[in-house]
Amino acid sequence: MLAAAVKVEQFLSFHWRGSENSAIFATVKSTVMSLRGGKHIVLGITGSIAAYKSAIITRLLIKKGAEVQIVITPSGKEFITPVTLSALSGKPVISEFFCHG
Repeated sequence: MLAAAVKVEQFLSFHWRGSENSAIFATVKSTVMSLRGGKHIVLGITGSIAAYKSAIITRLLIKKGAEVQIVITPSGKEFITPVTLSALSGKPVISEFFCHG
């Protein structure tokens, strides 16, 4: 387990290196590293350049044994496709919030 934790930490450090917001990195890192299996997580994605990092976070959460449900806004879909996120999470991505009837 320790070896897997070290690999996850190295992966996070690599993908967030040079990040201008180290507080966000520290929060994400501590959350993912402390995660135990069996958690149910809703990951919300909005329209920002950081949306592409959601694929990395999703993959790491799944690897740590979490069940991840992704919710994405229409503007978030301009940065990363629901197909990619669905493939990573193994669940359909929720992107419609209102019934059109």
